[in-house]
Amino acid sequence: MKPARLLAASCGIVSPEPLPPAAHLEANRRLALEALDRAAAYRPDFVCFPEIQLQEGCGTFREMAALAETVPGPATEAVAAKARTLRSHVIYPLLERDGDRVYNTALLLGRDGGIIGRYRKFHATAYEMKDGVTPGGDIPVWPTDCGRVGIAICFDLKFPAVGLALARAGAQCVFFPTMFYGGRRLISCAMDYGFHLVRCHASGGCIVDPTGETLAIEGPLATVDTPFGRLKWTLAETNLDHRTYHLDFHFEKMERIAARYGGGVLIRRMPEEGIFNLVSALPDRTVEEIEREFDLKSLRRYLDEAAALRESLLRNGRPSPPFPPEAPQ
Repeated sequence: MKPARLLAASCGIVSPEPLPPAAHLEANRRLALEALDRAAAYRPDFVCFPEIQLQEGCGTFREMAALAETVPGPATEAVAAKARTLRSHVIYPLLERDGDRVYNTALLLGRDGGIIGRYRKFHATAYEMKDGVTPGGDIPVWPTDCGRVGIAICFDLKFPAVGLALARAGAQCVFFPTMFYGGRRLISCAMDYGFHLVRCHASGGCIVDPTGETLAIEGPLATVDTPFGRLKWTLAETNLDHRTYHLDFHFEKMERIAARYGGGVLIRRMPEEGIFNLVSALPDRTVEEIEREFDLKSLRRYLDEAAALRESLLRNGRPSPPFPPEAPQ
């Protein structure tokens, strides 16, 4: 069992008059710090901010890119100190300067404030790239004490390569800082790739689990106005010890798992999609261990093997390695 409290901290500057870019950036930074102070009331394991929270609203995209900061830098060091006090992971998005390049980046900070990793938006938009943003080249997933987590940013959601890479790396929760809502793509992505998806948009959040259920949306509480801007919280508590499987070859195994572990393991079937999701509430038995015990094959592995067999058959005239002999149930 890997319980986790997931908090999307949607935030934005509210000012009757446009602020100069440098003043707007400082207001954004102070708003993020204020949000982390107030987040203590929710006891989160993860706090996620919207896309490029540090520079958002500071003029045109080219003007925002001109305000890109290094990592570590003044903003990230201040946020890291708050993460340390809060004892929470923080997903902090900003425009990052690295030498002569600018990236649309989201950092994963640990409970100790250290940088666990950084994700650079893999599929930057055409206008971002024209305005000086370099796309990223990696789609990493990182282990945490709550499970394996990854990040996708805005436009990434429209490209299957990102979801596939996250699923193949075993992501159990993906944080999605964004400037577009995502809509029904949130549900299809979570189900197809088998992870929780946490959207954080400046106007509101949404948390979807791997069965497509919306655990929380837009914020459970009224909007909070602070001296530095407006906040809206979206909070869900869930179990990240899960994995999704295809129904093929697993019917009898599901019965054996239920007989062996009873209510300690939740089997959530989605027969119309031909899949099921396995969740362990056991304190001493993870889904990965149950998978090995019953020789389960994850959805992603099953689909990838089918695709590889197809390619082998077309290329060589015979499948290699051999396809499992038993017929689908």
